[in-house]
Amino acid sequence: MRTKLGSFQVDSFPVPHNGTENRNFLIKVDGQTILFLIDLEYCPYDFSKLPINILICECNYINSLVDDDIPNLQHKIWGHCGLDTTIGIIKNCKKHLRKVFLTHASKGATMDKAKALEQIKASIPEYIEVEFVKDNTAYDISDCPF
Repeated sequence: MRTKLGSFQVDSFPVPHNGTENRNFLIKVDGQTILFLIDLEYCPYDFSKLPINILICECNYINSLVDDDIPNLQHKIWGHCGLDTTIGIIKNCKKHLRKVFLTHASKGATMDKAKALEQIKASIPEYIEVEFVKDNTAYDISDCPF
């Protein structure tokens, strides 16, 4: 589904989210492309040929930290992106990628943000900036190099 909002072109597409319908977005504006991937189990699309400049992506849990006895385990694992999946998505988009904003991180024992950042940065080119977003914080992406 494609929508034009002023100078923004927004393509929406379905992603798997534990049987619940969910759509994510590819946004193009002023020669920039932003990929928004939240609330998905995995990404069934290949974005490697698109010039993705900014990726806003879920990184919900680290598989090795997941305890099978935690409440809501099925929703957490089947409905959200684990670290390994997030790394795969970043690698798929890396050709033009300059900035990654990680979001939708689980609170508690299934996520260690420092460990996740370390593993992500070790897996991708150094020129790609990666950070977890902070609650209630606005980010100015106009200074990102394109």
